[in-house]
Amino acid sequence: MRWPTVEEDRLSALAELLHSKSQSPWRQHSIPLTITFFVLTCIAVAAFAGFLSLIRVPYGIATLAICIGIAELLIQGYKFQRTGVEAALWIAGPVAFIISLPSQGRAEALLVFAAAFLVSGLRVRNPIFIAITAVLVDVYVNVKWHDQRATVLFALLMTAGAAIALTREWRRPATEWTWIALVLVMPIAAYLTMQGFGLAYLVAGIALIALGVRTRHRALLVGGALAIGISAYDIQKTIANPLEAKLIASGVLVVAIAIALTRALRNRSTGFVTTKTRDRYEALQIIGAITVAPQAPAAAQPEFKAGGGGFGGGGATGSV
Repeated sequence: MRWPTVEEDRLSALAELLHSKSQSPWRQHSIPLTITFFVLTCIAVAAFAGFLSLIRVPYGIATLAICIGIAELLIQGYKFQRTGVEAALWIAGPVAFIISLPSQGRAEALLVFAAAFLVSGLRVRNPIFIAITAVLVDVYVNVKWHDQRATVLFALLMTAGAAIALTREWRRPATEWTWIALVLVMPIAAYLTMQGFGLAYLVAGIALIALGVRTRHRALLVGGALAIGISAYDIQKTIANPLEAKLIASGVLVVAIAIALTRALRNRSTGFVTTKTRDRYEALQIIGAITVAPQAPAAAQPEFKAGGGGFGGGGATGSV
């Protein structure tokens, strides 16, 4: 199946970093436009499926076939990569088909939706679809076995696996964003599904921050901060103090941490620094890796030569 090469993916990512026009031949939109087209396409597919249902046509299989066919036509023929349309078609078609199937209210239906998001996410390389897959599986574990420890353990294992994957360099930006999405989403999903494991989130947050400091990866630091924040929120519910006292203590602790970090990073020029660097400078350091076709030289203009020419009497006629 046709899809942008690694070089084309990296060209597009570099163009976004430089805020310039991409040299990749694949069609892409900005994030706001991508979200807009995704939502509009999903609405159109839902309206189409509803129309087929009204005229007594098996809308599930018809919507699936038409959506996948149009999505592949746009990808293969018109080089749609990240416009929102192809991703919406690839997920809306399978979801419409699953909804059309007879339902018995069993927990395994979550796995069917998870499979749809996984296949769609792998085809269009969408990190959000794959993160939703992991969330649905985590919810399935909770609904199927009603085991709090298994639910939290699965989420933290997914987070740990994604964090380890981020310690290596990935050639495709979409692959790295997939691991980032899992690191950021899974602790939140686990907490929304099951509370009461504040210490586990605290340990996970400290481990993520330690790994982020070692690898200099910002996503790991953000994920660790989220896990620690979840842990603090969960643990504070077990402390029998007034809410005002908890807020005051939290504010003092955050200010103390900020002051300590500011003093530790002051005047540093290597590793973690407080001086903002421009993203364009980082991109310009690797711009030389891109091969740009040389432009043809402009045609040489004829040089002026002095002398020559003649004129008639009184300058009436002449040649130059």
